[in-house]
Amino acid sequence: MEDDVIQLSLQQLENKSLSVRDAEEVVFGIIFYLLGSDGFTFEHAPAIDGNFIDFIGRRIEKNYAEIVGIRFKHYKNTVGLSEIQKLSGPCFVNDLNRLIIITDSILRLPH
Repeated sequence: MEDDVIQLSLQQLENKSLSVRDAEEVVFGIIFYLLGSDGFTFEHAPAIDGNFIDFIGRRIEKNYAEIVGIRFKHYKNTVGLSEIQKLSGPCFVNDLNRLIIITDSILRLPH
């Protein structure tokens, strides 16, 4: 994936000119490219109790396996910390080392 393609894709995401499905494809394509070049492979993640992640990435080295979950969540309004905490639940269920949460919304911080 070329840098100019990534740049164009990011502009389309920022302008919200893509459908939800197209936005997901663009985001996951960028993430897979970036993390794939770092040795990760990806698969669809199973839904667990309705609180699921979209993909699980794995990188296995000699004595270490790293597992990262990726979640792309669409919101029409701002997102608060409580929503982010709810989304982090699969991290514990799936024994993830990291969880990447991507949203097309704005984070609302407490005052």
